[in-house]
Amino acid sequence: MSFAKREILLIDTNVNDALALKKCLEARNTAVIISHDAGEALKLFVTRQPDIVFIAIDLAQMNGIETIRAILNDRPKTLVAAVANSKDQSDIIGCMEAGARAFLLKPLEDVDVTATLNRFIGLLHRQENKTLALEDLQSLSTSLSLQTSSSAIIPAISLICSVISPYLREREIKRIQLALHEILRNSYEHGNLGLSFTEKRDLMMQGLLEDHLKPLAEKAQAEGKTIDIVFSIAHGEFTCRVSDQGPGFDWSQASRNAEQNKVANLYELHGRGLILIKSVFDKVKFNKKGNQITVSKRLVEDQ
Repeated sequence: MSFAKREILLIDTNVNDALALKKCLEARNTAVIISHDAGEALKLFVTRQPDIVFIAIDLAQMNGIETIRAILNDRPKTLVAAVANSKDQSDIIGCMEAGARAFLLKPLEDVDVTATLNRFIGLLHRQENKTLALEDLQSLSTSLSLQTSSSAIIPAISLICSVISPYLREREIKRIQLALHEILRNSYEHGNLGLSFTEKRDLMMQGLLEDHLKPLAEKAQAEGKTIDIVFSIAHGEFTCRVSDQGPGFDWSQASRNAEQNKVANLYELHGRGLILIKSVFDKVKFNKKGNQITVSKRLVEDQ
């Protein structure tokens, strides 16, 4: 993909990491401004107004998630990529709730940085040159087949949201990101890896979740298990179907529990669940087995 030259703000207290990322980004025809301090970065953001920000979340003074919120409070359409030292779920969810559109893990790989930049540039192009009005879009359909890997989740969400973002307000995009993360994470952990909700809760309390998941993911990959996604826009409605190869679950009982508010921890990290998903989407359906979910939402073009 060829880029028109874009200005990118890069915020990282680690000088070597910042220089390495700057080199990678500038090789793709971008102008990069580096800041090693959150306060200075916010001043630069106000004066330079870059369209894209890459930010390490382990900043001193103001942390990265707070800085993301400050940036998007000033300019909501800025595209932010969060960079972290670990794939802790609280960091991922915190960044997405703050409005980050991508989540990258150190040490950064050029291919991941390039993929993120491709998505961001494509999204900016659609925002600036939106010629296809929603009423003119009769149908669009895309399918994805993901390897059973946690690293595939955030890029898949970014890709889906880059397609639908011209037709939804920023606040709704953030909510859809969170709901899709819940759906895909469930397909990954509870579907293809076969982890029970109780096991996940206990492992999270011990800080052992990611270490426990690694060999399970390797086994699922060796068995060829995938997470399959089909998403579409038709007649002003976005629909997304996610299927895994796990044993499924009793979704009807889970729905009754959610409606009766019996699941006290539904909004905790290990159980954001059906209430979250149903609050975001207009329709939520499961197959009989419980290993496939279809969600849909009416689109309203963001003017």
